[in-house]
Amino acid sequence: MTDVLYGKELAQNLRNSIKEKIIKLSERRPPSLAVLIAGVDSASIYYAHLIERAGAKEGIKVIIEHIKNPQTSSLIGTIKRLNNDETIDGILIQLPLPENINKEEDAKA
Repeated sequence: MTDVLYGKELAQNLRNSIKEKIIKLSERRPPSLAVLIAGVDSASIYYAHLIERAGAKEGIKVIIEHIKNPQTSSLIGTIKRLNNDETIDGILIQLPLPENINKEEDAKA
């Protein structure tokens, strides 16, 4: 038996289910998401701005951090800075990462 999923309906149901949580969080401050773009991939930049618009529509503050010529150390430094910022609730690293980024380096170091 095959189940059919309707993406728009599913997405709307998910948005509705978290709307109350967003409202409750907003009593303290609006929830926030940092989107980190590393490099100059045009699709990554485009998707980050779509995320920003969708967040604004749902009451989530989206902060885009764009490092145009990243090195592994600068990328890790940015992630650590965002992680230590108490006003940021989540970090999304937009893929793909540039080839020069060491994806295996331990950020704890």
